[in-house]
Amino acid sequence: MKRLLKLRKLALLSLMGSVLVLSACGGNNTKDAQGQENQKVGGSETGQDSDDQDENNSKFVNDAASSNDFEIAAGSLAISKGVSTDVKNYGQHMVDDHTAVGTDLKKLTASKGWGLRGQLMERHTTLLEKLKAASGAEFDRLFAEVMVSSHQEAITLFRGATENSPGVTDPDLKKFAKEKLPGLEMHLEKANKLQDGVKN
Repeated sequence: MKRLLKLRKLALLSLMGSVLVLSACGGNNTKDAQGQENQKVGGSETGQDSDDQDENNSKFVNDAASSNDFEIAAGSLAISKGVSTDVKNYGQHMVDDHTAVGTDLKKLTASKGWGLRGQLMERHTTLLEKLKAASGAEFDRLFAEVMVSSHQEAITLFRGATENSPGVTDPDLKKFAKEKLPGLEMHLEKANKLQDGVKN
């Protein structure tokens, strides 16, 4: 009888020991799992993932392409519809310079395997329709006004791409924007002078 009680006591102690061991292991696993989860969340907060980077690069490329194509189209209208010689000359300048910029942009996007939307953004289409509807001195004034605002917009776009902030991440794209920025600033300076010349 005493032997039986002793065996039961040993079995009970063994069972309790197993429970303690399993409990300790389970606690460690929970802690490890939480640690791994915290590390994962912490990693996701640093920087941008590749999808966001691709989206930002793509947005700049397509916005820049629309801006550039608009300048070419508006310049072509100035050559054919402008009254002032200065307006016609500025229009030719837009066609020449922005055609070259467009060629460089297409080469860059092709080398990266990026697609271009291939059409003007809605606001550029609207501005182009307004220019088409204008004529005479009214066209000259509107063209000069649009050239000022469109180049201000383009400078903001390209300058933002060169800065070290969330947005454009591709180094070649940043380089492209940096190289083209001085030309846009020169266009704006000439557009301001053109606008002053056609006000009266």
